[in-house]
Amino acid sequence: MKKHTIDPIRKYIRENEDHLLREVCRDLHPADLVDVMEQASTDEMILLLSRLKPEYSARVLYHVTPEYQVQLASGLSDEILSGIVHEMPADDRVDLLQRIPGGRKNRILHMLAKAEREDILKLESYDEGTAGAIMTSDYAILPADITTPKAIEKLRLEAPDKETIYYAYVIDEDRRLLGSVSLRELILASPETTAGELMHPDPVFVKVEDDQEAAARKIQKYDLLAIPVTNGNDAMVGIITHDDVHDVVEAETT
Repeated sequence: MKKHTIDPIRKYIRENEDHLLREVCRDLHPADLVDVMEQASTDEMILLLSRLKPEYSARVLYHVTPEYQVQLASGLSDEILSGIVHEMPADDRVDLLQRIPGGRKNRILHMLAKAEREDILKLESYDEGTAGAIMTSDYAILPADITTPKAIEKLRLEAPDKETIYYAYVIDEDRRLLGSVSLRELILASPETTAGELMHPDPVFVKVEDDQEAAARKIQKYDLLAIPVTNGNDAMVGIITHDDVHDVVEAETT
């Protein structure tokens, strides 16, 4: 596959055939594209990322090493990089921006929407090694009194901007965590049922100041796709997904 795919990609990059380049890449999972381009130069990868749609380029960056992410980011214009950062999951873009030199990082931050910028700075504020440092703020929440049809519609509309919608977290007006409910349960429930009636109360959670290893152990122990994170006021502030703790588990095992 690599032999037959990398040549047209190189050709379309060289000839500025962006629409054909996107057609070729559209049929490839970003991880497969990274495999296909493993023999490509850094300059070729930079050109490729700058020609693809930002949301696809963001997914490609997820599948390369942190060191290579920095190399590629250094060759992209501020405009293109800010567009890619905008499409990245909240925790991933924080990790990338923390590796970029301060002056350029500030330029990229100011090219993002105010809400995104504030979210990045908030996630950066948590101490290294804590649950807060690896959590994402892209999670799905529901009020307790929402009915299942409205809850499903809400999740459908928010899905492109959330890390996962397979589980949603039920909160009160102060964002205190009340329970959790799966998308499957919402779909199977009767239309008059509310999220509060359907939820599993007292969900497993961690505090922002807890060690990352503690979060990883809870995710493994309870076989969770994600675990909610709360602050000192018991308000929900994020989630840690199973893939977020992969490196933590690997380091602890080593």
